[in-house]
Amino acid sequence: YFECFFWAILALELVFSVLIVNFVNYTEIDWVAYMQEVEGFLNGELDYMKLEGQTGPLVYPGGFVYLYSLFYWITDKGSNILLGQYIFVGLYVLFIAFLLKIYQATQPFPPYLVLLLCVSRRIHSIFMLRLFNDCWAMLFLYISVYLFINNRYSLGCFFFSVAVSIKMNVLLFAPGLFFVLLKRFGFFRTIPKLFICLVIQILAGLPFLLSFPRSYFLRSFDFGRQFMFKWTVNLKFLPEDVFLDKRVATALLLCHLVVLFLFLSRMLEGGVISSFLRSFHSPISSTKYLSSSSSSS
Repeated sequence: YFECFFWAILALELVFSVLIVNFVNYTEIDWVAYMQEVEGFLNGELDYMKLEGQTGPLVYPGGFVYLYSLFYWITDKGSNILLGQYIFVGLYVLFIAFLLKIYQATQPFPPYLVLLLCVSRRIHSIFMLRLFNDCWAMLFLYISVYLFINNRYSLGCFFFSVAVSIKMNVLLFAPGLFFVLLKRFGFFRTIPKLFICLVIQILAGLPFLLSFPRSYFLRSFDFGRQFMFKWTVNLKFLPEDVFLDKRVATALLLCHLVVLFLFLSRMLEGGVISSFLRSFHSPISSTKYLSSSSSSS
């Protein structure tokens, strides 16, 4: 039943995505800027402070630079946008495939609910009409989740770090991953998994770290960067001055951390702090709910 549904969804998505590419106008937002940013790198510039495009400075880690340098070459310096769109069609179908496999592993989740994702105008636009680097970052993230579900933790950490090397916002998943590793391995056996993540980040940034390390850290992992109001979707209801207020960004980050803490407090026996301390001796014990969810995976 699921396999039939799986291939039917992928086939429909492939056809629908090709139709979008051919009949919906491409929207230029970041593609030209991406090409300008990596062109500087391909011309030999390793100082992140000097790598920029029409929308501003390069603010993504080294993995992004290598990935879009490849696109720069494949698409004739970014001029063949249609070819880029077709590459993203394949990327999108692969993205949906991994998402479906994750849903399958978390049964009894009804697989037909993925149709809500497939009819999303926004996600199709982000992939086929924008060519954002978010698409690649999230694909590698979901590949890592799929590997974690299948107890391939080392390889999962590799792909998680690859995702971070393309766009820093994947780090928002890091606290959850950290406690998943603690639950599975305990503190000391978690360290080698974190080391895998660290090595990938060093390799991704190595040419820049050897030449201009400060520039690389300040730009590729700029935690103080301000998001432009005109590009927001979820917070469009806020006045622009409120949206740009750093206190709002700080409050949102704190809310994120509080929700994580409350969730883990609910899921972990004895609470977050005591569970963390116990992880120095053995893997973390979870509540019945989390244990049953993990075993079903």
